This record gives sequence, C-alpha cells and structure tokens, in this order.
Amino acid sequence: MLHQRDEAEKFIFAIATLQPFLYTDEDDYVWEKITMDARKSLEKSMEFPQQHQHSCPFVKSERPDILYECDDFVMGIECFEFDSSLTSRKGSKQKLKEIQADKHILETYKSKNQERTEAVKVSELVDVVFSIENYIKSLLNVFHKHAKNIDVYRGNIREKYPEKKIYLSFYIEDTTALGNYIISSRGKETMLPLCVKEFIDVLSETCGIDYIITNTQGTYVHSIHIQKINERFLETLYGECYDFSHDVYRPYRYTMEAHFCNAESPEEK
Repeated sequence: MLHQRDEAEKFIFAIATLQPFLYTDEDDYVWEKITMDARKSLEKSMEFPQQHQHSCPFVKSERPDILYECDDFVMGIECFEFDSSLTSRKGSKQKLKEIQADKHILETYKSKNQERTEAVKVSELVDVVFSIENYIKSLLNVFHKHAKNIDVYRGNIREKYPEKKIYLSFYIEDTTALGNYIISSRGKETMLPLCVKEFIDVLSETCGIDYIITNTQGTYVHSIHIQKINERFLETLYGECYDFSHDVYRPYRYTMEAHFCNAESPEEK
C-alpha cells in the first residue's frame, strides 16, 4: 500500500517546493521563517527520515491540523479543500468520481493478473460538470464549517503554548481537476478564492484568522498565495475581486465582462 502523506507532510511539501506569493506587511517575517524551515525540513526528511520525525518543527495535530513552533511564536494551520463540482452530503462529485475511477482501475488491473498493462477507459467515470455556482457554494460551505471552530483552534493552541504569541492560518486547496480560470479581456487568469467578492464578504465578518493560504492550479502549475488578513488587506482584496452574483460575470470594480471556465471547458480545448 502506498504511503499516504498526512496534512503536515503535504503542507511542508507544498510550501517547500512552490515559491509562495506573500501579501503581508514589510516587517512581517513569519512566513519567510516558516518557508525557510519547510525547505530545511523537506531536505532533512529525504536525508535522515528517522531523525526528521523528532526534529521537525511542523507537527501533525488535531483542531487545528498542523502546529508550527519556533522560539518566537506558534502557528496553527487548519487545512481543507474544495472543488467546483456539485457537492452533496456525500461530498463533491469530483471526489466521488475519483474514488470510483481508482477502484475501477485497481479492479481492472487485478483482473488481468498483473501479466500485462492495458489502458483503462475511465472518462465516463470522471465526467464532472464544473460551474462558478458550485465553486462559490463549495468554498463558502467548507469555510463556514471550519470558521465556526476558530475559538476552539485558538484555545487548543493556547492551552499547549500559554506563553507564546499565537497565529492561526487557514490553508485552502482548490483541487478542481486542471484548475479554474477567469477569461476576460485581460486574458486567462487563475481563479483564486481571495478574488471572489462573496468569499471576501464572509471573511471580513470573521474574527480570529491571521492568514489565508491558498493552493491553486493554473495551466498545470500550482501556486501558493499567503495573504495577511486585516482591514487594510481586505480593502486591497476588494479592489481587485470579482462579483459573481450576476448572470453576466463582471469584475467587481471594473467594467469589462468576464466569464468563468474550467480547463475542460470548450474555451480551453
């Protein structure tokens, strides 16, 4: 059975291998230090896997998922993901189809007695419809689910580290197959949660989050955006976000028309 990375391992790998875009104060050194330690931690895990388990500053936890400790502060990181497919109580349709496809591939492989390889057609299993309505609904639903526990996250961190400065971050990963995009007169732009007015509206009314980290995919390349959350930065976000509450998608403070698409949409083929 393949080793399944836990949340801490996945987070370290993402921060260490991708160049983060930082949107913070000039004197904010928090994420520069975390990024540097993530790279060191990844290197040690490759060279000395056993020793790394006892020296890594990133620790798997519960509520929040990850704790990062250094001499100056502690960062709690709560991780969650979403996609732009239809979501039900069972989960997103994309995730359910992925599980179904994986099972089908494994069963097909075993049925061949592992004597030869054969292409497995799973296109009918992963036929998923993506939309901006699903994107916003899924993003807001999963955010609300975790935001209601902010006091619990901070309380748990404070209980473990009563003398240290505490920060709390939400790590949001858009796992939509091939990513989501905005197509406007400016060209194709990767869709970011922090470019969505509906999400910023909710975020502006939420207390207790110091940073929002987003992991998105654009043209087969993932990017990490680390955004400090305070009134000044929220105003900056409002100046560049999109309002999707209309049938015709328009930039929030611009006049040009734009529309949403997934990489599998006709416009991308």
